[in-house]
Amino acid sequence: MIPELGIELLTQEFLCTLKASQNWVTFRMFNLDFDLTWSTLNTALDCDHDCSLDLNFAAHDFDKTRFWKAISGSSDSSSPTTPKIYNPTLRFIYYWIIVTLFPRTKGFHLQDVELKLLLPWLGRGKFHLQKC
Repeated sequence: MIPELGIELLTQEFLCTLKASQNWVTFRMFNLDFDLTWSTLNTALDCDHDCSLDLNFAAHDFDKTRFWKAISGSSDSSSPTTPKIYNPTLRFIYYWIIVTLFPRTKGFHLQDVELKLLLPWLGRGKFHLQKC
């Protein structure tokens, strides 16, 4: 668990040191250096070996309202925003997703595809997060 105030520093440490090459990904977290092959990173993130994914098929049982309630405590999923994700680790993963996959300059309203990408981090359909 990371104290709430530490998530910003952890995110900065990770993003400021992130370097990707053809064969490797390097970064620094918790004052440790990591050098991973893309394959090792895929395994660590529990990704499919060939990185093929039909997100709609993989998340066919995705219930946005139920999922949003699990990660924010709110039943109103009409306009989810990043600060409402109360688990700092999950919020960090979300920031990483939007910085690397869906970069944008404004707004922190979560899109459905981004929420679906967070689903594996909670353990498919279990939703056992507790407020930190």
